[in-house]
Amino acid sequence: MTAWFRLALAAFLAAWTFCFSTLAFADAKLRGLQMFYGDVTHAFGTETTPEVTPCVAPRIGWQSEGKSCLDHPTKVASDGLLLILRGNRAAAAEHGQWLLDHAEWRHRGLFFPFQWDLVTFWPYEMKAPWVSGLTQGLAVGLFSYLYEATGEARWADAARTTYRSYLVDKDQGGFAGRDTDGVTFEEYPTEPATHVLNGSAVAAIALHDYARIFADDDALKLFDEATRWYENNIERYTLASSTHRTIISRYSLAPKRAEVLFRIVGAAKAKIHTLELRSDDEVIARLDIGSDGDDTMSSPTHIWNDPAYQNWGEKDSEGDETFRRYIPDQGEYNHAPFTFTIPEGVEHLSLYIEAAIEDNRSLDVQFYTGAEYMAIGQINGAAPTFTFPLGESIRAASVMEGAKPAVNPQYWDDNFQLAKILGTLSSSKPLTRVANSWRQSAQLVPFAALPDHKFEWIDEATPVLDLVPNSQESRHVEYPSVITTPDGKRILYSAIGEDGRWRIYLATSQMGENWTRQGQIFDDGTLPFTGNYAFPNVIAFEENGARRYTMVFAAASKASVTYDTLYLSHSSDGAQWSAPQAVLRDLLVLDPLLMRHPDGGFEVFYVVNEGSVQAIMSARSPDGTQWTAANSVWASRGAAKAGIYTIGGVVHKDVQLFLLEEMIADERHVWNAYCRDFTGAFIKLPGNPLHIDASGNDSPMLYGMAFENNTELGYVYYNEISALGAETGGVIRKSRVEPDELGTLDLQTCAKSGGEWP
Repeated sequence: MTAWFRLALAAFLAAWTFCFSTLAFADAKLRGLQMFYGDVTHAFGTETTPEVTPCVAPRIGWQSEGKSCLDHPTKVASDGLLLILRGNRAAAAEHGQWLLDHAEWRHRGLFFPFQWDLVTFWPYEMKAPWVSGLTQGLAVGLFSYLYEATGEARWADAARTTYRSYLVDKDQGGFAGRDTDGVTFEEYPTEPATHVLNGSAVAAIALHDYARIFADDDALKLFDEATRWYENNIERYTLASSTHRTIISRYSLAPKRAEVLFRIVGAAKAKIHTLELRSDDEVIARLDIGSDGDDTMSSPTHIWNDPAYQNWGEKDSEGDETFRRYIPDQGEYNHAPFTFTIPEGVEHLSLYIEAAIEDNRSLDVQFYTGAEYMAIGQINGAAPTFTFPLGESIRAASVMEGAKPAVNPQYWDDNFQLAKILGTLSSSKPLTRVANSWRQSAQLVPFAALPDHKFEWIDEATPVLDLVPNSQESRHVEYPSVITTPDGKRILYSAIGEDGRWRIYLATSQMGENWTRQGQIFDDGTLPFTGNYAFPNVIAFEENGARRYTMVFAAASKASVTYDTLYLSHSSDGAQWSAPQAVLRDLLVLDPLLMRHPDGGFEVFYVVNEGSVQAIMSARSPDGTQWTAANSVWASRGAAKAGIYTIGGVVHKDVQLFLLEEMIADERHVWNAYCRDFTGAFIKLPGNPLHIDASGNDSPMLYGMAFENNTELGYVYYNEISALGAETGGVIRKSRVEPDELGTLDLQTCAKSGGEWP
């Protein structure tokens, strides 16, 4: 299942109401496809246009025969489902009609086949015209929902005839796999069976929705058979991961071969003619490079060939000799990989290569251990053939690969949601129990597979404020707070440099584009503390007919302790600041956020993140002088790398939002929006997260967010750093944030910002 199928539609479902059939179920309003594609934010979440766009650029294993794009019926079906869930009946109908125009009849059922061969990893090999349970499920769901929305008989006919495809076994050209445990609906109806979890589960859930809408008892019985298969086999998908220290799920139950991945890598230009795996002098496997099928990935011996990633050239020949050129730096991965399957029982293995180097350089030959590449020899211009003994490490690598379960972390969140939905629809305790055991793994999906953020990141060549070499701002420049004054904009920010002390600085700008540094805002010698001071947060307000600015920040009472005191300072212009006055002391105070109430009072929030305890504390004052004792408004316990780190605030639709940068498992950082309900409790809003990033995954960490004046949408300013705890490199950037980008947030349970304090 790829990008089109994992749809983030929550923003469009708030106003969606269904008229359900009278089929007797425990909860007649349950819709499985809506639960998965509508109410859950998925990895690879994508948008679509009303136009039918079936053509997709070929990927590895898609036999395109030179075509630049291939029709993909699953994309059309999933796009149509997205549109009907949005309420766009006309566009959804056009997608449904495209499917009908490209359908085939088999055994009284309607199928939507792929008209190109799929040859990826063994045993995923499908010859056109092949069908997929995932495509059929999305299509029957689309047709069923179209009928329910329009009442048109043509969609009822399409749904019923597509449902009949579920009755065709895969050995008869269908996708149903039957055994003593029940029935599965194979995304890839191969032999041996792969049992890909997400595709078959979507097909089963779509069957359930069809049965509800059409009150089809036979379809319901078939869904029960599918549920029985999952109940009997769901434990087979469960693995305990010592690496992640949690329970994870398998992508499929597909068997694996004892394969070893090799590669040729280096700067030389060369012709590669032949690859052989030998045992003593006997040829066990041979691959003539450049011959037909040398890149058939389901073959036990094959090259990996995609010019965007690998360095294999086109097929070529000289007389009877076929070859491909090795082209340095052609592909992103800059190597030419190939695979051999290692037979059982053979000994004294060696790799034989026939190649011709075309310059004075050499190429390295390596194999993959499962953790890293190890060198086994070198190709140079000294001879036309090369033989490299492989040793027992090759055998160990092949055994490991053959025993390795089919795990794809990109689908851990989908697997969790799908198992949970199946358990809900079928009232199955075994499925619900296993789904709950996968819950933690859903937060471990790699960064590259996560949804796009909801902010329009501004790709600027230089940050808003960058580091200044050989200064007190040379290591980090972070934690901005931005206000607008009659004289232009002001940024109060924190920085640390050569002497290792955090201080607060000022920069000014007329329009917020080019910033001029103004230096420190305080004279260190006059301060009532000697340690670090940072985390400025400023608000602007009118008082007695004049514009006033108040800043809160955190300071360490002495150099040997952490931040333990909050201070206030005041200004009439945002540039000159009064001597700081202590507000409160605590064991730890981080990243304070200041709010002013319409009645003139103040409220300050700050973060505590100490070991396994994470909390947001709050204190109030009627005048900025007398303060209540701090109390916790949000708290949790967890691992040291879990919980909150920074907090920002903004008013949206008369609701005070709190934007928390939370650290979850695997060093992932998310921006979640909270509000306070009418009792004053912090609640996480439906429609989160607003942003996801993860240090250590070629993505910078973004945190310390601040909106202008703590109230205005438009721009959010934030810190950017390569990884949590990096010694240097923190800079300040900004992003545009429009109100509709927060449209996914459900604010119904939030108290209005202008009301009485709860």
